[in-house]
Amino acid sequence: MLEGPDALDILEDAYRPWGRHECIRNVEWHVEHDRRLSARKAVLREFRSRSDAAEYTVILKEVFALFGNGIKESLFRTMGDYLEATNGKFARSKLPEYVVEDSHDLYNHNNNAERPFAVMKAFQKQYPSMSVSMLGAMTHARMSGVFKDGGAFTASDPRLQKSISDLCCIHTNNPGQITTMLRECKSDDLKTTAVNRKKRTLAKYQDQQKKLATRATRKIFTLKNRSTMPWQSFACSWKA
Repeated sequence: MLEGPDALDILEDAYRPWGRHECIRNVEWHVEHDRRLSARKAVLREFRSRSDAAEYTVILKEVFALFGNGIKESLFRTMGDYLEATNGKFARSKLPEYVVEDSHDLYNHNNNAERPFAVMKAFQKQYPSMSVSMLGAMTHARMSGVFKDGGAFTASDPRLQKSISDLCCIHTNNPGQITTMLRECKSDDLKTTAVNRKKRTLAKYQDQQKKLATRATRKIFTLKNRSTMPWQSFACSWKA
């Protein structure tokens, strides 16, 4: 498209490189995207009102051709073996039927691996003072669907739900046993961290003092050697 004579068709409002996926999660994105797209394309078409529009159009098509060639080169290097446009050896038309059928069960994204980071970031924004360990626990519970309807918690026996609630209660006046244990462990970790930090600071200070002492000793030794150099002894005897 970009390398052909109709390359400037991409600047028209009616041009769309691919169809829409009409699902609920994409409708709002398409509405916002289309609202901004018309204004952007109008700006790109302003060159047609220039006095040198004919010469500009020739150069613009050459630039678009370079873009198209760069896209093709990138596709050849990364996905060339899998695309119909590049006649790849693993293109859809060259695959066995069972491979095509099995491909319907594959994901074409990495959302499941990336979503926990986004969820944890959202929690951190909502609860800035929350510790990283608690953020991780909440993210894990959210991603695994523990507390959703039909999740591991809500679908379990009511007696088990009560036991978990009692053990993990975070109320200040009546915390659960697991909560108390975790808080004690956290307190011990903070104390240990403070002690280790003081040890590292002291060791760093002692190392700096040792280096300064070594540097001073070398300087004194150098000054003493300069005072007893042969040419100085010769000068003293000549004056005498």
